Amino acid sequence: MSDSTLTDAEPTELDRVIAAAPAGPWTAEHYTDGGVDTFAVESDAGPICVLTGDLTEDLDHEQRAEIVGALAFVAVARTALPALLAEVRRFRGADRPVVVDPKR
Repeated sequence: MSDSTLTDAEPTELDRVIAAAPAGPWTAEHYTDGGVDTFAVESDAGPICVLTGDLTEDLDHEQRAEIVGALAFVAVARTALPALLAEVRRFRGADRPVVVDPKR
């Protein structure tokens, strides 16, 4: 996925990655006890990814916001990606090329 066009093989590779990941939906969470921040991506089955302790103690406000944004992206992508792949396949079934505009 180095350019703006999905190859025929990439949706299949994305299917493999999705199948290997815990089921969605996922949520991004930020907890603090006033001294220690914990950032997490969680599913109904439990935590997917957790950052806490030494990894978060020296972060400034901007760094915290970037982590929250990145984890929110990951959580939303887990839910959206299967539907987006279905749309790609639907459009390709209609013999339409699928171009992903990285600027959007």
